Amino acid sequence: MKAVITTQTVDTFVSRLHPETKSGELRDCVDSVKGDLKVKDVTCSKLKSKYADLYVSYHVAIKVKATDFMCRIETFMSGNVWPHGVLIRRYFRPNNGTNNAQ
Repeated sequence: MKAVITTQTVDTFVSRLHPETKSGELRDCVDSVKGDLKVKDVTCSKLKSKYADLYVSYHVAIKVKATDFMCRIETFMSGNVWPHGVLIRRYFRPNNGTNNAQ
């Protein structure tokens, strides 16, 4: 008998990024932060910014094993692992089911 490996998503709101920041740069940042930790998938969705010429924001969804979820939240929510000046918060999906992505 073998157990099924389940996954959960660490939903992260990343803001105060330069307007020219691309999703690939965020994936690279997650890769450098994770170290030897296992990450199943990283999805970056650009969000609408009130002042798009000043900054951009992203929803970064990091899929990890469910058994490692709490440890990964601590890792990816730490301000020390992201570039200086970047705002990191938990991302909560809208209740109406819509995504605020562009």
